[in-house]
Amino acid sequence: MTATYANSKAVHGALKRLLSPWFIQNGWKRRPGYACAFLRSSASGQWCLWVQVNSWGGSLSGSSFTLNLIRLEGGDAELITGPDSRVLLTLTDAEKGEAFCIAQELATRIPDPAATHAVHQWAQLPGYEGEQWRQRLADLRMVNPDAWAPGVDVWLPYYAVEDLEAWVTFLLPRLQRLLNATDNTAIAGQ
Repeated sequence: MTATYANSKAVHGALKRLLSPWFIQNGWKRRPGYACAFLRSSASGQWCLWVQVNSWGGSLSGSSFTLNLIRLEGGDAELITGPDSRVLLTLTDAEKGEAFCIAQELATRIPDPAATHAVHQWAQLPGYEGEQWRQRLADLRMVNPDAWAPGVDVWLPYYAVEDLEAWVTFLLPRLQRLLNATDNTAIAGQ
């Protein structure tokens, strides 16, 4: 059976279903009006953890998502991102190594593009333009190890909804520590 590419709506829905029990159990509540966002109040303010899906993904090679943690200035504040909001930057080198192995396993599940996919036409173009598409096809199931280097903004790749279960299994045992490490006031469990 060929995997079906999961669009952002499907990813948000699946992650909401998979992550909600942990957040509810740990004193968070769902943020109304957002596909996959959770709120928690603490002495240092109101905090929001939200899932951001990469807007550049697609059915050729999949996409990725990351987690952001921000302090809200108001109850209806917009969800923003910045260098200090990325939860996955706090993964240890050992955890990044484990995540890289998961990413490699998930990459093997990416299906070949259909013969009618436009990428095959693009790969026939002359010169650099065609070469970049030929290389993209050749590297379709390759994971870039540089994406897991220290200091790199970590995004967790997926192709199908089923891939998200591997990431949730990876995240749940370390989520409390990651949230605490993201904000130096240790909001998540206090």
